[in-house]
Amino acid sequence: MTTYGYARVAEGCLATPGLIAHVLTNPYCDHLPLYRQSQMLACHGVAVASSTLADWVKAAA
Repeated sequence: MTTYGYARVAEGCLATPGLIAHVLTNPYCDHLPLYRQSQMLACHGVAVASSTLADWVKAAA
């Protein structure tokens, strides 16, 4: 299935492949663990739990 012309990483996941790639590379390139990425997103008004980010990582693997 596709969302806005992009293939979904997991069923029901609205994150684009670009966002998934960003979440995957942050821990290695910028030393940002998932809980800190979740906190940064919350500062921008986007509430995404770190467990959801972990699910995205798992789906991408």
